[in-house]
Amino acid sequence: MTIDPQEPRAEEPPVDPEEPETFEDKGEEQPPLERKDHEAVDEADRAEQEIVVEEDEEEYR
Repeated sequence: MTIDPQEPRAEEPPVDPEEPETFEDKGEEQPPLERKDHEAVDEADRAEQEIVVEEDEEEYR
């Protein structure tokens, strides 16, 4: 039995050119987005604390 290179393999579905490629199908791992969100929240909290401290210092003077 010979393999016809034009015939799609059973384990690989035909690619739809209009459908975006997903990384999950190939087993590739994307970096977690949650970590970036936590870093942004931490940075916003620090900036807010600095503003509060500056306001408190001005009131104390």
